[in-house]
Amino acid sequence: MTFEDTALASYNKTIADIKAKYAGTLIGASESIVTPLAEGLGLKMLTPEFFLDAISEGTDPTAQEKSAIEQQIASVTR
Repeated sequence: MTFEDTALASYNKTIADIKAKYAGTLIGASESIVTPLAEGLGLKMLTPEFFLDAISEGTDPTAQEKSAIEQQIASVTR
């Protein structure tokens, strides 16, 4: 047996379970590290890249970008 078959079996099952149950689920994030994780889990990232970039770079999003995020959150939570 290979490392993937034995040591990672539980990990791979968890990923498959998340994909099966939550594929396409809309999510938001405050850190760009979530983007590749979301893609790997079949989740749909709604947070615009410009917002994630600003946070990752330690800068503040512009007022227009903050407004866009607030509108996005409001539209999804209704």
